Amino acid sequence: MKPNRCARCGRVTFLPAVVIGTKPFGRVCARKAGLIEPKRRGRASDAERDSKTMDLFEGGGVGMTRIYIAGPMSGLPDLNYPAFNAMAERLRALSFEVENPAENPPPKCESWLGYMRMAVAQLATCDAVVMLPGWSKSKGACIEHQLAVGLGLEIVEAGNV
Repeated sequence: MKPNRCARCGRVTFLPAVVIGTKPFGRVCARKAGLIEPKRRGRASDAERDSKTMDLFEGGGVGMTRIYIAGPMSGLPDLNYPAFNAMAERLRALSFEVENPAENPPPKCESWLGYMRMAVAQLATCDAVVMLPGWSKSKGACIEHQLAVGLGLEIVEAGNV
């Protein structure tokens, strides 16, 4: 059996091309043309994220027990510990359990990798992550963010706390 090809782009499609209006579209082309909604990959819309953020913090920790704080450290004064500690204090005042990497003891190897190993283990025990300002410029915080996305954790920008 010869596979069908999309009349618009020529890609192989195992479904016959569909005629929409006067133009024939294969499944792939219809998606590219915006006629079929793109597949969602588990990411929430902005409105869904905002409502979850409100639910997370209006409830004062109800249902959400542990939050990890992620943000830049390397190259910043005092390793940005004051920002981490201020956020931890704020979250604890809202009755959350907090995993604050700034409170970790130094690893035996005293390397960036040693700190990241501890951070990843801590993050995996949490329900949500708060991202401090400047996180997107930090290699470690980007890794933590990607892990949180992969684990399906709630991710909240620090400004929304």
